[in-house]
Amino acid sequence: MEPRNYAANADAAPPAAPGAPSNGYPRAADPGTGTEATTPGPHWFYKIGESLRRVIIDMGLVPDDADLSLLSQAIQAVIGTGFTESFVSTDQTITSGGPLTIAHGLSAKPRLVIASLVCTTASNGFAVGDEITDGIDDHYDAGVGDYGLNEWSDATYINIRFGSQTSVFIINGKSTGVTTAVTNSSWKLKLRAFL
Repeated sequence: MEPRNYAANADAAPPAAPGAPSNGYPRAADPGTGTEATTPGPHWFYKIGESLRRVIIDMGLVPDDADLSLLSQAIQAVIGTGFTESFVSTDQTITSGGPLTIAHGLSAKPRLVIASLVCTTASNGFAVGDEITDGIDDHYDAGVGDYGLNEWSDATYINIRFGSQTSVFIINGKSTGVTTAVTNSSWKLKLRAFL
């Protein structure tokens, strides 16, 4: 569908919104009481039509009056944008300056990769099995770089390069919030990928 196509008398510019809109719900006219029916006005039709049109366009479709299934196609496309495949790595050893190349087994390059640290020896208030996700890719501490990691992926592999510091990661203590460089051997890296 193409909401901008009318039988006659279409304007070249969008209608202005009413200066003092009547807010509420539509009502029918009642000649017996002199009650007038709700008047939608041109801007009401404009905003409904443009909202529907935007859904169609944003999903890469072209508005066309000959195809009344476009809105349905667009909605189905939105529903279909959820992740359909996923991968979870085994726990990976953290090596200062080292690389990781892990086959993810997905049918294409992942749309999202999440790296997390898994505690393997209780430290900094964290218990064995605790996971940290946010902030582990940070590269600086008090102006000193080479911490954290870089991640890049392709259709076959997730690639990691760890920072070259002796302690690759800096975390905030679980109970204190104090920033501390952690011992590599007390943590493992886990990767999750989604397509």
